[in-house]
Amino acid sequence: MPDETRAEVHDIPAGLVPDHMAGTDGAGPAPGTRRTARARAVSAYHALYRTAGGAARTGGWPTLATLARSLALPSAVVLWLVSLLRIDPHGMGDLGLVPLLPDTFWLALALVLVSFCIQVYRRPPSVPMLVCHVVTLIALLHATPSLLYPTLRYSWAWKHVGVVDFFMRNAGVNRALRELGAYQSWPGFFSTNAMLTKASGLTTSAGYAVWAPPFFNVLLIGPLFLIFRTFTTDQRLIWSAIALFFLGSWVGQDYLSPQACTFFLFLCVLALCLRYLGPRSVGAPNVPSPLTGGGWRSTRLWITVATVVMMAAIVPTHQLTPLMLIGGLVTLVVFGRQRLVVPTLFMIGMTVAWDLSFAWPWLSQNLGGIESTFGAFGANANSGFINLAAASQGQVLVAQVDRAHSAAVWVLALLGFARHFRSRRELALPLLALTPIAMIFANDYDGEMIFRIYMFGLPFAIFYVGAAFFPRQTAGRSWWTRLTLPAVALLLVPGFAFSYYGKEEANYFSDAELQAAQFVYGVAPRGSLVASATSDFPWGFTNYEVYDYERFALEDRNYRQEVLTDPVGTFTDMMSLDKHHHSYLILTRAQRFDVEMTGMMPQNSLSRIEQSLERSPNFVVLYRNADAVVLTLVRPIPERTP
Repeated sequence: MPDETRAEVHDIPAGLVPDHMAGTDGAGPAPGTRRTARARAVSAYHALYRTAGGAARTGGWPTLATLARSLALPSAVVLWLVSLLRIDPHGMGDLGLVPLLPDTFWLALALVLVSFCIQVYRRPPSVPMLVCHVVTLIALLHATPSLLYPTLRYSWAWKHVGVVDFFMRNAGVNRALRELGAYQSWPGFFSTNAMLTKASGLTTSAGYAVWAPPFFNVLLIGPLFLIFRTFTTDQRLIWSAIALFFLGSWVGQDYLSPQACTFFLFLCVLALCLRYLGPRSVGAPNVPSPLTGGGWRSTRLWITVATVVMMAAIVPTHQLTPLMLIGGLVTLVVFGRQRLVVPTLFMIGMTVAWDLSFAWPWLSQNLGGIESTFGAFGANANSGFINLAAASQGQVLVAQVDRAHSAAVWVLALLGFARHFRSRRELALPLLALTPIAMIFANDYDGEMIFRIYMFGLPFAIFYVGAAFFPRQTAGRSWWTRLTLPAVALLLVPGFAFSYYGKEEANYFSDAELQAAQFVYGVAPRGSLVASATSDFPWGFTNYEVYDYERFALEDRNYRQEVLTDPVGTFTDMMSLDKHHHSYLILTRAQRFDVEMTGMMPQNSLSRIEQSLERSPNFVVLYRNADAVVLTLVRPIPERTP
């Protein structure tokens, strides 16, 4: 026996050598079994060493590798928090937040992802550690603006705060409202938030709305796990797909919104249907269920009740999600041989009943616009894309990156599908990934449909992105896979960053912009006009329903040219006393970025408009700070009667 092997055997504590390996007189194993006994003892010791993380050899102290694994996640969090202190969001330019993120931020992300991949390859993987890594990844990606920005991010979030405010002040809906009128026909999310806000003693939902993106993303871990666990027991595949989902999910529908809420419910419904309401062999064996304590029939009954309750929450909350869910359920019934007829009929019935009763006044008023886009595949698909010929150079790059990023995710999904797909019962995943595409024939959803299709299909496509690395239980242990998984994850980071943070110059509002908006809503009487270039400022957060709104940069090209040619005449007419007794024009930093980065108006257009109005005797500046200005039309002084 070589010396080094003999040394290892001699170092083995006596208690680790089983009795049957020792001689009857305690002098050692019998001569015929000496080599076998030593080999078994070495194997037993190595197994104990691996289980204890190396502490047995070092007298209880962890090894360097164990220490590195333990410190990776806390170190990443510290680096991230240090990064936040070095970022000034007011310095954002044409590429949004991306150029402002310091090296320590990227290092923190890399540390989380590499540490995650190391945890994935442990045998067996530690699920609590994987959960911690995914939650930390979500924090880095989605809590950064929440901690960094002084105000609520994104103009639509402010609008939704305003709608919640409406339901806090009113006992019912107001179908006569023209601004944000759809929310009066699908009020579920806002009325629920109004109830919760009042019950908690808050006066506005703006405070917790800041934390909506990390909150809603963390919620998605549950249904994603249940969906993936239905089709594999490989924890490496499950958690790799979950982590990659958050690197691929860049669309940004995670703020305080009905879409964020119903997307979570959409995934919950499909997760329960696939896991417990599908074929009996998939997820519901005829044994006492841990969920209900009953057998298979009892489980199906209670899960059906749970799905119907969630469907009933989706229907009055959002216009698009019920249609996406119906499409998914019908596809599973027709092509996937899933036993989902009952929940599918419930979903169809509730949606039709709601749309033809409560939501019909709004639908009937907008039926012309819906019909005009029906079947227009090309126009619907392209309506949401930025005009690269008119956009700024930075936004052209952002658009190209987010398209390449999305394409890369789907290419990886196709590769994983080719490597993993084996049985018909797994057909549900590719069907659910592709079903949302049919909605592009129905409507452009105000330019958003192509992005919603990507969002609704991603949870099912991403399973195969994980499967590209772990196609089978016995596969994925080569050095090639050990290198490619962290490499792909790291390569997806800049794609996500440009796609998600690349437009932040229009989504970030400074304290000065908020103060200007508060001034307008503080002095404007009911019935006033609030005019702006775009909606990219904190607007509508209080009493939104008592004002009229004009956004001149969102009008057609001819009107925008008229504004540029004769701003004084155009705004004099827009803000005329014949139309509104009071009118206010608010121009802000974020609006300037928005019109210039998208190419809606030439560079410095808003500055020139502002200067023209200030020089005119028809207008007066009511409020000004570093990032905003508020102007109004001069009201003529009535003549005194003699």
